[in-house]
This record gives sequence, structure tokens and C-alpha cells, in this order.
Amino acid sequence: MDNIINTFVGCKVNEPVINFKVKFHRSPIFLITSLLFLVFNQLLSCKQPSENSKASISPFKVSMTIHYYPTVNSMSIDLTADSLKIISISRKSSIIFFNALSYSDELKQISEIDFKKLEDSYSNSCIDDGLAFDILIEKDALKKTIYVGNYYQNEIGEIIRFVNTFVSTNNRIWYDKDQLTKDYENCRARMKNPS
Repeated sequence: MDNIINTFVGCKVNEPVINFKVKFHRSPIFLITSLLFLVFNQLLSCKQPSENSKASISPFKVSMTIHYYPTVNSMSIDLTADSLKIISISRKSSIIFFNALSYSDELKQISEIDFKKLEDSYSNSCIDDGLAFDILIEKDALKKTIYVGNYYQNEIGEIIRFVNTFVSTNNRIWYDKDQLTKDYENCRARMKNPS
């Protein structure tokens, strides 16, 4: 009669356990060899997490001060490879959000933005009030200041989209690509054809 041995091998606690059924007919040596082969093969196929995943994210810091004109309210955001902090600035400053960050594809994409290629200023000259960002970027040996006023800039949009995934709805940053692009196009049309 054939004997059946079930062995269970898993890589991590959260992974499903792999169930192997090994049948042997004649020799315990065959059984031991088969079991060792299966266990060794399974251990080799386990994906080991990188011990230092953050090493693959270049260190950077993006500091944004967001002004909502004509009000005196503003917000400050500090984003690094390790953390996200948001401070409400009005008559009294207070931290409204802090979160330690771990590796993510989105954070890696932000760290890979070539900030030195960005212009110093992006603005819609037809709008005086509204949304304005003063941005300080530090990456490698680069320190760059960028002003964005009522204008949609793609890389800044990526950063704001990332930040907005962490905060509650009432603390999200308004940065509507469609509306800001439409406003800018309308401004350009008015400048070309003043009436």
C-alpha cells in the first residue's frame, strides 16, 4: 500500500501555504530526497523583500506653501522619501497631518522627477487671486524654488495627487487639471484677441 505524506512549506506568514503530496513506493531515501528537493525548490522561489527598499528611492524634499488668495489661509506641505507632514497656517499654525511613509511606486516616481528641468514660474496672468504655490525642492545638490499660480503643472500635479491620497476629504488640495487648463486656455485666447 502506498503511503502519502503531506508537507507544508510557506515563505511568509501572509502567503498561502503550499501543499505538496508526495507518494513513495519503495525507499525512505527516495522520500527524504523528494522532500528535500521540494522544500529547497520552494525556498528558492520565495520572494524575499529588499532589506533596504528605501535605498532605491533617492533622498529628496519638497516643501510647498499653498496660498488661497484672497484669504489669509495657507497650508504647508513637507514631503520626503520618509514622511509627509501638512501644517495649516492661519492665525495659529498647527500640524493637521503627519504620516511616516514606506516605499511605493508613486513615491519612487516622485523621487525620479527631474526637477532641474522645471521652470522657475508657471502662472495664469489673467487670474490675480486664487491658488498659488511657493515650492522649494531639494534633491541631490539641487535646491530649486518654483512658483505656481492658477496653472496646472504635471509634475506638481503628481505630487499633489500623491499627497491627497493620504488626507481626509476636507484637507485635500484643490488642483483640478481640467479647470486650471481651461482657465489658462481662455486667458491665452483673450490675450491673442483682446476685445
